[in-house]
Amino acid sequence: MSAQLLALLIAGLSGVTMAFQGAINSGLSLIIGLLQATFVVHIVGLALVTALLFLFGAGWGFTAKLSQAPWYSYLGGVLGVAIVYGVMRAMPKVGVAPATTAIIIGQVLT
Repeated sequence: MSAQLLALLIAGLSGVTMAFQGAINSGLSLIIGLLQATFVVHIVGLALVTALLFLFGAGWGFTAKLSQAPWYSYLGGVLGVAIVYGVMRAMPKVGVAPATTAIIIGQVLT
């Protein structure tokens, strides 16, 4: 399998995962609230990534390089919150397929 095909498969899997994530997160937001669910989703993600850093022996050596990154590099975290919040806000109103379609259209247009 070529590296490009593998990358496309991974991207496709990410799309499938995004649809499931949106539906699951939206369900959680209906129970505990939109901002609260956004918070919980990111805390669970933080716990998982922390465990993976230790599991794969990546450690905390990267922290020494944090100051080398330009300030706007950290906007990914802000955008991540905006994405999760936006998806959770939209999916209960319009459904998974229309919301995912709108997401893809937004990505392509960008």
